[in-house]
Amino acid sequence: MIAAVHRQHLPRDRRREAAGEEERHIRALVLISMRGMAVMSQPEWIGYLDENHQIRIDPDRLDYWIALNLFKGACIDQTALAIFMSGRSKAPNLLAIGTCVHVSALKRLAETVL
Repeated sequence: MIAAVHRQHLPRDRRREAAGEEERHIRALVLISMRGMAVMSQPEWIGYLDENHQIRIDPDRLDYWIALNLFKGACIDQTALAIFMSGRSKAPNLLAIGTCVHVSALKRLAETVL
């Protein structure tokens, strides 16, 4: 949001370039925060993106995206549990997601923000 406001003050030809750069950063942050932490550590990801893709990410910004995606996942987990408990679906994976996966996501969220 702040980056979008700052883009308004750029010359028209530079706005599109700035928006594309912001999009590259967001894609990288979402990828890392959703699946990437099992592959490499946070410092390794930051170094990899800087060296190979010229994407510089601040560790605090990465923590924010990790926390945001964990929170969204925890909300989805609760939806899965509600669907199972209502009887709309008796798929056992919904119960597992709504309990075990949910507790794991909350634990990781607390570790990220505290």
